[in-house]
Amino acid sequence: MEGIWTYSFWSDGGTLDLVSWPGWREDLKRLEDPDALRESGAMWEVLERLSQHLLVPVQERLEAMAPSDRLLISPSQALMHVPFAGFRTRAGMLAERVVLSLVTGAGLFEACFDRRPGPISSALLVGVHQHDYRPALPFARDEVKRLERLFEGSARKVRTLLDREATARAVLSAAATYDVVHFACHSLWSPEAAIRPQLALSPEVDRERGEDSGQLTDWRIVGELRLKPGALVNLSACQSARQKEGGAGVRDGLVPAFFRAGAGAVIATLWSIRDAPSPCFQAALYEHLLAGQSPADALALTIRRCIRGELGPALEDPLVWSAFVLHGVG
Repeated sequence: MEGIWTYSFWSDGGTLDLVSWPGWREDLKRLEDPDALRESGAMWEVLERLSQHLLVPVQERLEAMAPSDRLLISPSQALMHVPFAGFRTRAGMLAERVVLSLVTGAGLFEACFDRRPGPISSALLVGVHQHDYRPALPFARDEVKRLERLFEGSARKVRTLLDREATARAVLSAAATYDVVHFACHSLWSPEAAIRPQLALSPEVDRERGEDSGQLTDWRIVGELRLKPGALVNLSACQSARQKEGGAGVRDGLVPAFFRAGAGAVIATLWSIRDAPSPCFQAALYEHLLAGQSPADALALTIRRCIRGELGPALEDPLVWSAFVLHGVG
């Protein structure tokens, strides 16, 4: 038989099941390009089939869980870009039923468990709303300034790098002392064009150090970036959660690169997102974080507010809130 092997464990039991349905290979193939699937209008049709079949083995267990309970999902490559938060259960969206986070394998789970993010006392906020070689992100600046006011108002240490100041060198030299590192900018990755996963920061010309493209690639993150152990990294950028097998048991992508640099949790997006609703979403997220919630709980509470319509009609759209995922124990 062919299909998807699913395994589930909890304190007093577990399951191992082979799940299949007509067209399952095609559904997983379409999820490899979530932007195209979303634009075709078929995203929820595919997700409906996935949720109907993948959740069947654990449906009763899910119904016994409380909204504050944790569900850690370790997806294979085929399921890496699935918005599990948007799965429908008999009692509502999965994001309403449990607190979700993703971990890719036991090794990452152990590493994240050992360096879970602690109380937030400081943040490095990085934003590029006007880039020389990319379309403008008019709300990226608003997002960073709004978050800056939140941190200042709560008497936390905050440093802001905006536009020309938001260079790769500046981030690499400053990030190690902050509990949170937040990026509002473009994210790029095109294997076909030999473009590595990267955050498009501002280019820099320095008389002594020479030029810097501003491309904060996964290779630079792994090789040059040192984060405060357990730091929360928030990638408010399009498709920043994309990953793929890179050989030797290592995944390519920004999320695994930040974990290798010392992050305890990474919030990222599964597909392209409009920047207009982002300041409101991120402000709500940080309100929960600054109130003492863990990253996973803060994201869950923010998404539930979106579902209830409390953050406005733009964020009530499931194709907006379900793009945000948290990697790590959180």
